[in-house]
Amino acid sequence: MDKIIKNKKLILMIIIIIIFISVLVFCVFKFIVKNSNDKPENILLENPSQINSYSTNNITAVLGEIIPYTHKNPTFSLQYPKGFNVSKYDEEENETVVFKGNQKEEGFQIFINKTENEILLSKESIVKDFPELNATEIQEAIIGSNIRVFIFFGNNLSAGKTREVWFTNGKYFYQITSYASFDSKLAAIMSTWEFK
Repeated sequence: MDKIIKNKKLILMIIIIIIFISVLVFCVFKFIVKNSNDKPENILLENPSQINSYSTNNITAVLGEIIPYTHKNPTFSLQYPKGFNVSKYDEEENETVVFKGNQKEEGFQIFINKTENEILLSKESIVKDFPELNATEIQEAIIGSNIRVFIFFGNNLSAGKTREVWFTNGKYFYQITSYASFDSKLAAIMSTWEFK
């Protein structure tokens, strides 16, 4: 009798192991298929090198209804969530465009600095030239219409942990800053960026 019970337990254990392995294989397969066809939701953290392959369906799934924003000089455009307020602030050669949602920690800002010469941005220059940011997890990525950017986490005295996306285009230096908690939405927004 004990032998029959042990055999039943062994068979049950084998069945459980087979089910577990089947589920594991299924999950791995789904993950591989998803990554080959689609963007992960939190693209800035998980796979920054392919930020520009967000599809329109993925963008609206992350952001909801979106509307276009076009900046006149320098000329670029992006899509952002409907319902956000947009404000612009000019200071001599600099400009800040703020996109603010209704929820706390919902929004981002674009700081645009016109320079006399083109800036060569690198991981090393970010750390060296901006030590107060305490930049971590600095990664290179391609966004929107094939724009090379640096993505990293920073630390801001007033906002706390931030997500930063920095890049140059000609004589303009762009610093996009958001709350770290807005990361996946910022990734979707940045995937729509185009220079005109």
